[in-house]
Amino acid sequence: MKKWVLVLFLISSLTYAWDISYADDICFSEQTAREMIVYIEQCNIIRQQVEVLKEANKELEYQVRLLKEINTLRVEQVDKLQDLVKLQKDAYEGIIKESKPSVFKSFVTGIGYLSIGILIGLVL
Repeated sequence: MKKWVLVLFLISSLTYAWDISYADDICFSEQTAREMIVYIEQCNIIRQQVEVLKEANKELEYQVRLLKEINTLRVEQVDKLQDLVKLQKDAYEGIIKESKPSVFKSFVTGIGYLSIGILIGLVL
């Protein structure tokens, strides 16, 4: 790339810096002129490629930005779903506790029924 810039600089300085009257004093061989034209054409092609790559880079940066936003939304969604699962777990555990009689409650209920049976037996 530096070589092309140097060649372009030399070409532009040779064509624009000196008067036209000195044009007869500057001569290039046919091979040198061909190489200069090839370098100029390559430089133009590379310049066009750079522009295309800049546009592609902008598009990729935009896609990265969108993907980061999507990722942020997904993380928030996962957090909310975890909170929902925790609430559901707590609700189900509460329902299970309420549906299962405790040992003490069963014992007290059994003694209560036994007491009622003994009282009925004594009354009769």
